[in-house]
Amino acid sequence: MRAKIITLIAKIVGNQITGSELSEELFEILFQLLAGKISEKGWEEIKNVFRAGKSETERILSREKMIQANVPEAQVDFVIEEIRFLLSKIEITDELLVRCKYNHMELGSFLWETYCEGRKKGSVIECEKEIKNGLTAISKVWIGLKFDDPEFEKKCMARVEIKTDYIISLLENKQEKRNETVDENSGSRENSQAEQEPVDVSEWKASDGEENLPDEIKIYLAASQGEFQDDIDILKEFIEEQNDYQKAVRLTLQAYDGEGQKIQDCKYCYMLVGGGAEKWMQEMYGEIYKSNPSGARQDENIQLRLFFKNLSDEERADADGSRRELEDRYKKDYAQVPLYFSDINRIKLDILQKLRDKASNVKFSTKSIIQFQNNKDFEKACKECTLLQEQYEKARKAFNKDKSPETKKNRESLGEKLSAQNEVVEKMEKEIWDNLNLLTDKLQNRNGMDAREAQAIESVIEYGDYDRSDGLLRGGKWNREVADLEQAMKEQKEKVRQFISAQRTLISNLKTKKMSSSQEKRIIEIYEYITELSKKWQIEYVTLYEFAEFWLKRREYDKGIAVGENLKCLYGLSDCTSAEDKIRMLMLLGNLYYERKKYKNGKANYKAVFQIFQDGSCKNQELRAKAYNELSKLLWKTNQLAEAEKGLKNNIKSLEILVRQEPQIYEPVLAYAYNYMAILENRKNRLEEAEKRYHETLKIRRRLAVNSSSSNFQPEIDLTSTYSNLAYLYKKMGKYQEAERYYRKAIKIRERGEKQNPSAYRRALAFVYSNFSVLLNVRGDNEEAQKYCKKAYDIRREIKLTDSSYEVEFAYTLYEYGIILTDAGMYLQAKEYLEEAIIIREKWANEDKMTYRLYLAESYCRYGILLAQMGEFPPDKEYDRKAERNMQKACNLCDKHAIVNKGYDADRIAEIYQSFAKFLNERMKKYSEAEKYYEKAVEGLRYLTKQCRQVFEPKLKKAEEALEELQMYIRERL
Repeated sequence: MRAKIITLIAKIVGNQITGSELSEELFEILFQLLAGKISEKGWEEIKNVFRAGKSETERILSREKMIQANVPEAQVDFVIEEIRFLLSKIEITDELLVRCKYNHMELGSFLWETYCEGRKKGSVIECEKEIKNGLTAISKVWIGLKFDDPEFEKKCMARVEIKTDYIISLLENKQEKRNETVDENSGSRENSQAEQEPVDVSEWKASDGEENLPDEIKIYLAASQGEFQDDIDILKEFIEEQNDYQKAVRLTLQAYDGEGQKIQDCKYCYMLVGGGAEKWMQEMYGEIYKSNPSGARQDENIQLRLFFKNLSDEERADADGSRRELEDRYKKDYAQVPLYFSDINRIKLDILQKLRDKASNVKFSTKSIIQFQNNKDFEKACKECTLLQEQYEKARKAFNKDKSPETKKNRESLGEKLSAQNEVVEKMEKEIWDNLNLLTDKLQNRNGMDAREAQAIESVIEYGDYDRSDGLLRGGKWNREVADLEQAMKEQKEKVRQFISAQRTLISNLKTKKMSSSQEKRIIEIYEYITELSKKWQIEYVTLYEFAEFWLKRREYDKGIAVGENLKCLYGLSDCTSAEDKIRMLMLLGNLYYERKKYKNGKANYKAVFQIFQDGSCKNQELRAKAYNELSKLLWKTNQLAEAEKGLKNNIKSLEILVRQEPQIYEPVLAYAYNYMAILENRKNRLEEAEKRYHETLKIRRRLAVNSSSSNFQPEIDLTSTYSNLAYLYKKMGKYQEAERYYRKAIKIRERGEKQNPSAYRRALAFVYSNFSVLLNVRGDNEEAQKYCKKAYDIRREIKLTDSSYEVEFAYTLYEYGIILTDAGMYLQAKEYLEEAIIIREKWANEDKMTYRLYLAESYCRYGILLAQMGEFPPDKEYDRKAERNMQKACNLCDKHAIVNKGYDADRIAEIYQSFAKFLNERMKKYSEAEKYYEKAVEGLRYLTKQCRQVFEPKLKKAEEALEELQMYIRERL
């Protein structure tokens, strides 16, 4: 079966069979191999193997991968065409795979020989080296496919039901032939069985989202006890330390020295090789490789971790040939650089990394891991945590003895400090782990890595020597070398790429430490330098993406846009950029422009994203869903509400299907879509539907916030955003107690978060303060409303000084503050705030009418109401004329907004019309004009009553009564 599937992959990549022919071939394989006795799940397993092989083969034959493999750009198309032609002609058989010993190097040699046979004798073969490399890479993919597991067919058969007609129904052309071998009785019996569900072998594979955590993990340590006895003892103590620290899974370490023990039920086997590889080691290696020829993977086979001890020149001279033989064999079998170690700490770190991969929900001890011990900031944070724990215990005991308010306050204060410090330690521990995993991967795949970076990484993962590592990476001599290389020939590009890689490693190291202004400045300097190098040498474009993302997180949007636009140009010039990379770049630019409030530019980038999806060059569903959400948010922000609603509806429909398959990936995206759909329902005044959507959002976001790590604050901010939005809705519905409850929930979480992470929570806190002040004022608590609005005003005024685009949010607080002060009778101060709000909103409305027109209309209206009140006593006609002019401008803007966004924001528009009608009637005595605007208000309120009768019917009756009274007065006058 494996040979036939490989042949199919080769043919379809070589464009020699169509999709329909492919389906027929695949069914033929099943029919011949399993005689039709396979369930739907078993069939899916085989199809997954095929898809994986086809996808990876196509990836290797991309222009980008060929160029990375050092194929000259001018010859890339020729090499790809030659390989595809060969693939279309070859036939892989089981006998061939056996002859090649399931080794990719052997299979690659066979493909090369086949290619040469198709050439004329004596002819020169162009690009020989490049074609050989491509064929070897493809062979590695084919040999490494999932079905290289000898138990594969057995696992498929474990899912089999005895129901012959299941496959025969799909192969109608085989029906007659099959019926010749099955009598009528067995056929009817099999037909009845075919209606049953396939057997599910749950012990083979855990369900989606569920970690298949074992009760015990066995680790074998194959090492010469004479040479490694001390190291073996240290590792045994280390394993016991882990068992004492956690009880979720039992770890067992069994030393193996070739004395006849059998490796059974083992997940990991560590083989330590010193000056020589004894015979039993070579035999064990052969046995493990035979059972798992594609290397260590997350499957049922033993994962071999082969470590060679670093030897001095003298020791290497004394070492026998068996060590070199095993090293060479490992390189050939696995096509990887062997793992080396100087200190047993390297093995401890590797064991813990593998255990964390296998049991990700289990927290293991880092007490004896030197990389944590030697991180000064982490050690200091742990000591502070220990000290606080001791102080808290004393305070707790003191409170148990003396229940006074002072001891209670002291205990609570220390408890909060301890909790905050624990979060700091957890965050630092995660960052160190992330860095160690990155460095370990880089060292394992060190192809092309400079020796200095390798030494720097080894300094960290061998000895935890961060100072030496940073010293090696910061080396001034290296910087001078690169300055010279900038003027050198293009062949020196590899050196520059190595330097960029090393500086990204340095940035990763720096981020694990406590961030200071000098350290942040250092990171920016490194980014600026290596991004310039990336642009000049046209390499490592990911550096520009990371730098733009860095500026986005720092809210320096103009700098991020500049870097992102540079990256966009570079991607446009490159033929090797993948569709996913282009989409991520465009989405990042879209977000930067959105935050900078340059919505037209943001929309243009998101349209380019959807053009790529429509072209069919990217199938990533998660990216597509996120793009739908972000574009819909942008359309909502710019008052293109009908388009936003259409996009969200389509996205939600797709996400509700996808979330059943992969909830961890799609739940956050679905919650995002629900939240913005609720906002749109609110703006269309479908208030019950909006309430339902908000509660659907809360259900997901509460769970995400509980399950998120302390270092990931976004789920908590998203949760409080939904609390705030729901509170705003309840205020609109007149449910003031519910509104206050949700506002206070949001304020409590954001105030706590602002103390720990001001940069992340400060803006969010100002937003909820401002909205809460509006509720308090509507309820009649004007003094408390002023207090919260002043808090929002102070925060937003300070932020505006460093972020000019933030004046839009500042204008909102000025507007609300003006209303609150008007209601308090503080007219002069209210006038000052409303005038400042109008100046800001006029400026932004001139740039983007769609987005800011209605906000400006509300400002004009409230300013007119204030002027009318100021001219009431002593009477001043000039105030009335100014009030009329402002309120007339407000109504004119509402007329334009209503045309473009019919049905949306009808409540805000009706309120403005009604306010102007009342002013014209009672103050200006312009009854005909007043009648016109009362009629507009009533028309809007009638539409709103259809959307939510409970909320808007009382307002409609009041407006209708005012209109009827005015019309009666007009008739009497006539």
